[in-house]
Amino acid sequence: MGIHMLAELWHYWSSDNLLDVPAFANLITKTRFNKLPDNIHCNDNTKAVPMGEAGYDRLHKLRPVIDALNSCLKDVYIQLSVMAIDESTVPFKGRSSVKQYMLMEPVKRGYRVWYLSEYRTAFVSQFDTHSGRSDTHGFSSFSLGERVVLSCVTHTSTPIDL
Repeated sequence: MGIHMLAELWHYWSSDNLLDVPAFANLITKTRFNKLPDNIHCNDNTKAVPMGEAGYDRLHKLRPVIDALNSCLKDVYIQLSVMAIDESTVPFKGRSSVKQYMLMEPVKRGYRVWYLSEYRTAFVSQFDTHSGRSDTHGFSSFSLGERVVLSCVTHTSTPIDL
């Protein structure tokens, strides 16, 4: 799909000669391909903390991937002492409990991602997705901005002077 890009997903199984991709259609059926997202898991659902209890994480299913990426990012880049914390919105219009609506932003709906990056190269050394009202880092008495900064500072491998 990355090499031969088509406008719609179902075009890969089309019988039209202009859209036909035999290598892809012979590899996997459309029905089997559509079942993949339902069956691929990154975390054990039986270990999830129930909603409403302390330690509940809306991103439980993706947390191992986020943690692994953050770990790899720290290993491949030597951070300087001057870092910046910023946010981005990943556009998304589908249904999700993690999706944010921000009226005054250019991207109105999407995932809000906070990241720690080196100020010269903008290399991201840590990121996390805002998942709503949760106190996963133990900074419940602080505002959202303060919690994000403290969370990023306490999880970095390089000490940052405040």
